[in-house]
Amino acid sequence: MLSVKEALNLILEEGRALPGVKIGLGDARGKVLRKEVISREDSPPFAKSMMDGFGIRYNDYRAGQRIYRCVRVITAGEKSQSEINTDEEIYDYKTVQIMTGAPIPAGVDAVIPIEQTGHDPRISPLDREVLINTEDVRYGQHILQQGGNYVKGHVLVQNGRRIRAQELAALCEAGVTELVVTRELTMAVLATGNELVSAYETPGAGEIRNSNEPMLLAQIKQAHGMPIALGVARDELEEIRVKVQTGLKEDILLLTGGVSAGTLDLVPRVLKEEGVRQVLHKVSLKPGKPIWFGVKEVDGHKTYVFGLPGNPVSSMICFEIFVKPLMKKLSGLEDFQSHPCQAIVKNSYRFRSDRPTYHPVKCFWEHGVLYAEILNWTGSSDLTSTVLANGTGIFEAGEREYHPGEKIEVLMWE
Repeated sequence: MLSVKEALNLILEEGRALPGVKIGLGDARGKVLRKEVISREDSPPFAKSMMDGFGIRYNDYRAGQRIYRCVRVITAGEKSQSEINTDEEIYDYKTVQIMTGAPIPAGVDAVIPIEQTGHDPRISPLDREVLINTEDVRYGQHILQQGGNYVKGHVLVQNGRRIRAQELAALCEAGVTELVVTRELTMAVLATGNELVSAYETPGAGEIRNSNEPMLLAQIKQAHGMPIALGVARDELEEIRVKVQTGLKEDILLLTGGVSAGTLDLVPRVLKEEGVRQVLHKVSLKPGKPIWFGVKEVDGHKTYVFGLPGNPVSSMICFEIFVKPLMKKLSGLEDFQSHPCQAIVKNSYRFRSDRPTYHPVKCFWEHGVLYAEILNWTGSSDLTSTVLANGTGIFEAGEREYHPGEKIEVLMWE
């Protein structure tokens, strides 16, 4: 059987980024940028104050001046280029009261925070006497110069980045209202099996509720895909075929169940008859060994097909290991690989398996260190452990005892 790494490489080799489309800024959250955004202006477009305070000429302060006469109040939004001039009389040295975000007038090259001045707020701002109470004044302090954040021609957001709230804010600040992003990734989910009923039904003898479909639909949403529910197909060739044909119109089709070696595992047969080229079947992995993957290409459109095992934890973990990285690559993300991290084992655990195992763990930070509690888990049908988990510990095949303080690799889900 293929290793997890070999299987993932085969899957990713098939993937190619979907086309880009133009959208408005308001629809960009969560999308992946396909054309870098270049600033068309400086930020800020003018020098501005970073504090509420008083603007002065630094050379006046260096010359020993500590008392100033306020000649103007400048608020955010004003267009001020008036100069501050000095007179012969010491008392006539001037200052302007300036608010955070207000433009810096010509002649001002330092802002004294209002907390570091002495003045009577009951007196009219104009002609009030202002005393500087601090000895720590630096040239240019508390002034953000024009272009201090970035200058015209700066790359605001790089190609291959997912747009978050902070990217939206930066793009809005720069006046960017239209972007080229990857089009929406459509993903169909089809559960198979005679034993499946909905969550709203009471299972009869031999029946279970279909937990895989809502789980996979939720995982797709969390990974920024558009989920499409195809319902349940009974273990009958034609019923599976009709629903598979519908799913093959989307970018990715996820089938759950029907890919093992039983007599009613009809999914691989239907996929072959529908022209889906098999890339792999079975991986040395626990849970998730029966996973199937193939591709169908018609008129330049590729549909990527996963046959996921029927047990819910198997489906969930296979989605995290194999489906999510492919989704990232199709979306055009620059970094689409999964990145396990190291955590410190919190509790003793005896491991034994003939295959590499992805075991549910609960990770948490303690004093700046990532720890992993290895959870009790009875196997691929045990969803209760995953409710407590936020990732999986990766254990190599074999038998050994793990003790608190040892390091293991974990793959985080969130």
